[in-house]
This record gives sequence, C-alpha cells and structure tokens, in this order.
Amino acid sequence: MQLQDLQLDTPSKRGIKLADKSTIKPKGGTAFIIDVGDIYGPQWFSVLPGMSNDLILGMDSWITFKVIIDSFAQTWTLADSRCVYNLSKITSASAQLLSLSTIDSKRLHEFLDIEFKKFDRESTGKTDLIEHVIELNGYTPHREKPRPRSELIRKIISIELLKKGYIVRSNSEWACSPVIAPKANGGLRFCINYKPINRPNKKPAYSIHNMKYLNSIMQKSSRP
Repeated sequence: MQLQDLQLDTPSKRGIKLADKSTIKPKGGTAFIIDVGDIYGPQWFSVLPGMSNDLILGMDSWITFKVIIDSFAQTWTLADSRCVYNLSKITSASAQLLSLSTIDSKRLHEFLDIEFKKFDRESTGKTDLIEHVIELNGYTPHREKPRPRSELIRKIISIELLKKGYIVRSNSEWACSPVIAPKANGGLRFCINYKPINRPNKKPAYSIHNMKYLNSIMQKSSRP
C-alpha cells in the first residue's frame, strides 16, 4: 500500500493522543481484516509520522476485540478467544514503539516488577498500628491437641501458611487447632474455632444501645 492510498478518518482531523499526553496528527489510515489467535475481524489502522513503527494499535482496537489483561498472571487474551498470550510480549512491543533507551527500559521493568507485587492476590498484608488487650476471668489456659490431618493439609499449613508468614511457630499455653474447610469454588479455607479461648474472657460492662435509640440521636443532628 502506498501513502496516497490512505483514507482520511475522524482521528486525522482531531489528532491522536499518545501515552506521553502529546497529540500527533496521522497521515491517514485504512481498514484491514486482522486475526489474533482464533479471533478475527476488521480494524482501522492509522499511520503516524515520527514513530519507530508506522502502524500502532490504540484503545479502539482493545475495545473492538475485548482485550482482557491479567496483571497478576501477566497474560492477556480476548473475551471470545481460547488463546492466552504472555504479557511480556506487550511490554517488549511497547518499548519499541516508545523508543526507550536501555537504561529507561531497565528502570521500567524494575518498576513494573515492584508494582505488580503490590497487587498480589495471595498477600494479605499486616500492620502494627492497632493493639488489642484481652482480659480474662482467672487464669486457666486452654490448649488443644493437634488433629490428624492428611498430607495435603500438612503441606498447606507448613508450606503455604508458615512459609509466607501468615502463621508462626508458638509454644503458648493457649492454642486452638486449625481446621481446613473446603470452599464452594473448590479451594480451601484456613479456619480456627476460638470459642474455647473466648469463654473465660471478661464480658464488657457497658451495654450496646438499640437501633431506636441510635436513630433518635441521629434525628437531632443537622447537616453542616
């Protein structure tokens, strides 16, 4: 295809906004039938001057083919497709289009490696901003014996929970045996019955107001 064969489109009139927030006016464009894995369909291509690659796919193509990105698994796919692709291919292609230097490319990959970890589904986080005190009626420790478990359950407790720091080894006089309960989706849930430990706790002396009393207080309040 020659440059004179390109057709003017709406983006040619208003320009296309790039990732660095600059606007560039395309030379024109044309429609092609493209296929990604087992999905194909028409897509408009715009030719942009000054880019390392003449053709670039924008958000309209993502919307047309319903691109789904899984940042946790670092893969992407199409809504109606059975094919799954590695996200690193997108990163590599984007780096070429933006003409990143070797140093900038390294900094970008290091930044993404750090940021992706913040959205780890398996991480629950922890905080030391809140302290809790439990008052007891007397001092009668309760300690349950470990229950018999299958090899699978022992691996979950010792490898997944202990290794990741969700639980720690302890010689406390107070202990309740954990129970691994099945989830509806086929997964497993780590549960502990703390009722034996909660029984000797001192009950709060203050009463909890009923809902009618709380509503009556709210009615007397006024908006600022």
